[in-house]
Amino acid sequence: MAAGAELTPLSELPPITPEDDARVLADITDVVVPLINRHIDPKRFKDPALRDEFPTVTTYMGDGSNLWTPAMMVPWSAGDNFAEDYTWKPEDSPLPEAARTSLWIGLLTEDNLPWYTEAIERNFGSNEALSFWNRVWTGEEGRHSEVMRGYMTVGRVVDPIQLEAARMRQVVTAEVPDPPSVVESAVYVTIQELATRISHQNTGNLIAVTAEADSNLFPLNADGTALANVEPVLVRDMEPEEREAYLRNVGRTIMTRVAGDENKHFAFYADLVGNGAMQTDPSLVVRAIERQIRGFQMPGVGIEDFWDHAAIIADAGVYDLRIHHDKILQPILRRWGFEDVEGLDDEAERSRERTVVFMDSLDKLAARAEEKRDERRAANPDADWVGKQAA
Repeated sequence: MAAGAELTPLSELPPITPEDDARVLADITDVVVPLINRHIDPKRFKDPALRDEFPTVTTYMGDGSNLWTPAMMVPWSAGDNFAEDYTWKPEDSPLPEAARTSLWIGLLTEDNLPWYTEAIERNFGSNEALSFWNRVWTGEEGRHSEVMRGYMTVGRVVDPIQLEAARMRQVVTAEVPDPPSVVESAVYVTIQELATRISHQNTGNLIAVTAEADSNLFPLNADGTALANVEPVLVRDMEPEEREAYLRNVGRTIMTRVAGDENKHFAFYADLVGNGAMQTDPSLVVRAIERQIRGFQMPGVGIEDFWDHAAIIADAGVYDLRIHHDKILQPILRRWGFEDVEGLDDEAERSRERTVVFMDSLDKLAARAEEKRDERRAANPDADWVGKQAA
């Protein structure tokens, strides 16, 4: 297929059937269990006697050494009670608009966890190992909204009243991407987890525009982190500028921690596809890859005014088409050896060709978007964006 050729509409592609899904699910349990054990404890994964042993909640919890507690990362002593007539103002926040918007979208996305869990369970639930994994994943994802909400509330990062209204709207609306098959779900969550990791990382990097100055005002620990539970008296005695520096340092630490979880989740799903489903039925997986790459939507797409927020985030370099192409899709396709997969049937070969064409067109769209973004940045030199200091 020549570059620039018209792509077959996704709605006209042959669907992946329940029978296809059932066959793949039956064949990948031997891969899933070791992946869960690797996630729980790399030492367990490396032990031949434990690697293939079905995990339990006791196995997962262990001595708790791999668990982290959101309450220990939220700077509670930096907060004050909200008066009944409290009205939030942008100057109450220690962060610029783009960082606030990025955290807003990130938290509301995490808040829709019940519906992600439901969708994954509906697709993966017939496989006992994947159902167990879904519960582990749900518990770990729940920490993200807890720590982000705590930080954003005590730091008065955004309007808490509007945030709660947006959370309720998000959960009641229950609008989330819902791939129609097991194989497509596995491909989707792989892309989504890496995209979320990059977004959270870049949110921390956006807050880090002032990192050096902040660290001079509020020095980091020896390991380069900000200690959230410092002595309350120290926080209470901070000057306003020092307090904001402290809150930004804690925010960076929190987003780094959350991104670390997302990276582990990405590794699980990426290997579930690449070392599991791809080995069982490469043609089916290639078809699923095309459908999910071409139709991909971020999980926060149901948030009110999502595209307005997305435009701010894109201009700030947190997440845009260039990042989506270069940092998400390309690395995943390389990891799966997409262009070198052998033994494909005719339909899958056509799928691969269309995906390559789509990636080329996405690259061109990203280039045009970058040009327009750079023009906007030049017209507004006071705006903040990721990497601005090094530009």
